Amino acid sequence: MRFGHFVVGPAGSGKSRLCCKLVQHAQTLGRTIHVINLDPGAETFDVAPSFDIREFITVADVMEECQLGPNGSLIYCMEWLLNHITYLTDELDGYADNSYFLFDCPGQIELYVHLPIVPRIVQLLDQRFVRSATVFLLDSQCVNDIPKYVSGALSAMTTMLNMGLPQLNILSKLDLFQQPLSRLQLQRFLDGDVTTVMQAANHAMPAKFRRLNERIAPTLDDYGLLGFLPLNYLDIDTLERVLYQMDAIVQHGDELEPAGKDLREERDESQELFEAMQGNKDDMIRELLERRPNDPTA
Repeated sequence: MRFGHFVVGPAGSGKSRLCCKLVQHAQTLGRTIHVINLDPGAETFDVAPSFDIREFITVADVMEECQLGPNGSLIYCMEWLLNHITYLTDELDGYADNSYFLFDCPGQIELYVHLPIVPRIVQLLDQRFVRSATVFLLDSQCVNDIPKYVSGALSAMTTMLNMGLPQLNILSKLDLFQQPLSRLQLQRFLDGDVTTVMQAANHAMPAKFRRLNERIAPTLDDYGLLGFLPLNYLDIDTLERVLYQMDAIVQHGDELEPAGKDLREERDESQELFEAMQGNKDDMIRELLERRPNDPTA
């Protein structure tokens, strides 16, 4: 059983930095996390990737040989990876069960919200895992620009729909955030207070966009995707919370049996208590059903 997270988000949102920090933090916990670089335009890494697409193709080489711009070259590289996906799948097949991977993906948001290339790559890679998920990063600087924040939330929603995987949304780079926010102000963005965010958007945008905001708000509210986890590298608790949620969303560790006789006994006692409570509940329902024909007030 292997686990994978596809780390996506706009350019500059801190995807590679998150992968690096998670690898370093996992080492302190005695865990091993493998980074798979799928960004052919990446420049440097603080940790060596276990697989690097740049060993086969890079954006710079495509720009020079095909006379394409940076965006066109990136799309060309991802199409090449899709057509030669066995290079990556053969590498993944060599890892043991319970291996944990972070796929550092490119930052061109069109690859996730408009084009089918990356979702198709994800589908092919997802077949190599029992459980996988998407981690979407949004730069906390968007909090200062409400329309940009709403746009980022819509991108997160579209990414989840296109990728077809469980998704964890993260508000990154809070350690670099310049303008101080009160805890209440920040919590509104983290909890997904759609009403408050859209009111702020109406104040920040011309009146002609208010009808558009009124249509966007129910969409975000229905999908419940306006909420984010905070990530501040100066606060180690936020990194631990992110890793915990990433483990939970793919159920990493659930297959491990509790160690120790006392834990097993406690589990058995809890099961017995649950069955007893369930039996009492069934008796109460049966009694109410029996009383109902004779007592209309029951």
